[in-house]
Amino acid sequence: MDMRKIFPIVAIIFGAMASCHRHNSSVTTEDLVNDIILSFLGKPVVLNDSVCEQISVIAAHDKMLSYKDSILQIGDVRWRVNLRLPSIALLTSVQPDDPKMKQVVKYLNGIYGKPYEDEEDGYDIKWSSSDDSLDVFRPGSTLVHLRRVHSEEGGTFLFFKW
Repeated sequence: MDMRKIFPIVAIIFGAMASCHRHNSSVTTEDLVNDIILSFLGKPVVLNDSVCEQISVIAAHDKMLSYKDSILQIGDVRWRVNLRLPSIALLTSVQPDDPKMKQVVKYLNGIYGKPYEDEEDGYDIKWSSSDDSLDVFRPGSTLVHLRRVHSEEGGTFLFFKW
């Protein structure tokens, strides 16, 4: 094959690859999650730089909640708020079998309804924000997952996942 014909083809391919790379390198993780909306305790939260402010507003309008300095209190249980985009993770040292946790589960049941999965006698519970009980994994719905922390110290996680 004539090299004069191959060179333009190779140049076009490399040019297209370089153009795609430049375009993709300008896309950040923040760009990918900015349009993601989670159901956080029954209220919409846009995953962007103001997540903590949004949580603060939600807490200010709900008598079961309080929020200050990245600590969200649900009833008598204090949770550390951790952003793990595209999800929000809450962590507490309160054990899943502590009576205080029953109040949290009752609160979540009031928001999301009956869990679609409850394993280990309340130590691994899953809800969905989907209003379709036959399709809890519908695109755009939020998975809410309460589970024990698997470590010596123990505790409980509460995840809100997109």
